[in-house]
Amino acid sequence: VTLRKLLDHLKRVASHHEVNKMTCQNLAVCFGPVLLSQRQEASCHGNRVFIDSEELASALHFKKHIEVLHYLLQLWPGETHTTPFH
Repeated sequence: VTLRKLLDHLKRVASHHEVNKMTCQNLAVCFGPVLLSQRQEASCHGNRVFIDSEELASALHFKKHIEVLHYLLQLWPGETHTTPFH
């Protein structure tokens, strides 16, 4: 339900892109890495910050997160999912 509400909202924002400049692509750039990336926890050791290799790989592939959200927003029909929250 949360994902449907979020995609409905983002699609509604994108529907006003002539005014707010937030196209599906721009929304994907802003929200894709935040919504789809894994949580990154860094541990400090002295003055250096170490991130394990899995987290580093996730950070390096943030472009994929943008592409996935952009694809979802392009396919998302908008506010047709009006099932009330129970």
